[in-house]
Amino acid sequence: MRSPRTNQMLNNSQTFLTTIMKSQIKSLKLKMWDCVWIGSLICYYISFFYYFTNAVFNNKFPPPTAIIVLIESVRLTMKSYAFIRSNVPRVLNYKSHSEKENPCPSFSKFLYFLFAPTLIYKDNYPRTRTIRWKAVFFYAIEFTSIILFISFFMNRYFLSVFQDYGKGPIPWKEVALHTLGNLPAGGAFMLCGFYILLHVWLNGFAEILTFGDRMFYKDWWNSTSYGPYYRKWNVVVHDWLYTYIYKDMYENVLPKNRFVPKLFVFFVSALVHEYILSVAFGFFFPILFLEFFVIGVTLVFLTFGGTFHGNIFLWFTIPFGACLAINMYCIEYFVRQNCPIENATATDFFIPRLLTCKQL
Repeated sequence: MRSPRTNQMLNNSQTFLTTIMKSQIKSLKLKMWDCVWIGSLICYYISFFYYFTNAVFNNKFPPPTAIIVLIESVRLTMKSYAFIRSNVPRVLNYKSHSEKENPCPSFSKFLYFLFAPTLIYKDNYPRTRTIRWKAVFFYAIEFTSIILFISFFMNRYFLSVFQDYGKGPIPWKEVALHTLGNLPAGGAFMLCGFYILLHVWLNGFAEILTFGDRMFYKDWWNSTSYGPYYRKWNVVVHDWLYTYIYKDMYENVLPKNRFVPKLFVFFVSALVHEYILSVAFGFFFPILFLEFFVIGVTLVFLTFGGTFHGNIFLWFTIPFGACLAINMYCIEYFVRQNCPIENATATDFFIPRLLTCKQL
């Protein structure tokens, strides 16, 4: 017969093994549920982008309208990811018998976040006491005026110049001259885009929603290199990229490695910008991707020692990059309009018509 001590040891061993097995089964179930919900979230984002992309293609929106629709889809995606990323850890760490209140935010907080001019989710934001309707009115006047101004100089300096391209050989010397000659127009387009989106639009919505945090941009115009410029140009998007991509990747995926997360941030930014333009124009022409991911990353390493020479270089290259991108997209767009291909296939979406048009 077994001794009492032996029986006790067997019982303790059985208890230990049972506990380990239960914990492993529970852990396995949790991992399975994690995989299910992560897969569901990925499917949701894929179907979300597919719906907007399909809507743009099927309705044949003109490029400006398509860009607005696609930017809105990207904004909603960034908002939903920020909401999920901010609240899921709180819910998972919550204990049912805890004295803390339920971590799940109310729908009113989510609804306010959807329209608030920020991409970082918080339960509460700084709020102003009143709405200055006079300021809202002037923001609306500014918005309308800038739209008319952009429409004027886009037609004057870009569309009217390239509208006949594709009907004959492209005069590349003239393209180079137009690129250099239109540097002021490229700079004006960049400044108008910055002012209408990051100042007028966001401040207008902030005023209507009594949103108190108005730090949408910093003094990027005083930057002496591209590193500070990227951080100051668009604080709203920069904060989202830093919080939900760079920081997560640096802390959880590649600790003590700053370069790869930074490179991945540039890649995501370039990919999203290229997605918007490719779908809006109806062709893949990765000029903006190259400017963002290749040239943009390279220019970060040019610091100029913090002197004014870097600021001069910045103010020359930004309009040049904007002008070059607008010129090339306009040329490819009008070449496709004036030199159509019968029985076009899916590969024609990715092959520049500049290289395949027989009229050139």
